[in-house]
Amino acid sequence: AGFAPSFYLRSSFHPDHELSVLLHIHGLVFSAWIVLFLGQTLLIARGSRRLHQRLGWLTVGVAVAMVALVGAATVEQMRRGLPLQEAATDIAFNLFGTIMFGVPLIAAIYWRKRPDWHKRMMLCATLSLLGAPILRLILLTSNLEFPTAVNWSIVLWDAFFLPGFAFDLLTRGRVHRAYAYG
Repeated sequence: AGFAPSFYLRSSFHPDHELSVLLHIHGLVFSAWIVLFLGQTLLIARGSRRLHQRLGWLTVGVAVAMVALVGAATVEQMRRGLPLQEAATDIAFNLFGTIMFGVPLIAAIYWRKRPDWHKRMMLCATLSLLGAPILRLILLTSNLEFPTAVNWSIVLWDAFFLPGFAFDLLTRGRVHRAYAYG
């Protein structure tokens, strides 16, 4: 939903603006991440651990491509001649998002032999991708000023962690430390 106006349904929202090939690839690779994340989760739920592990290295490759594509998309944005303040904001958000995705992802790879840590780190990495679409939805559906919308998007973004916390509290009696790291 958050990327519908800028990617999936762009022709309906912005028919006069074409996306570059780079931004199409960016959108497709980020979409592939979500599909792979869900597929990997289903493989584990069905007991297909070996296939999950083999597919895991493809998933790492997609993650590396995502980080590279964020960098390339940022450079493309800057080439469009954005005003200095807007450019600085985009660079800061993209860098922050890359770190918020990359750090839990690296931790998940490191802890791949410890399922309790691995799955929570993968969830943290994936949830980190929600910042931009949540902010886009808020800006699209409200009259909030940008700084206020950013604050609300952070609150809503953090709310996506609550089911994981609740699951841990119900099944373990406490929230797993992995969430603090993530």
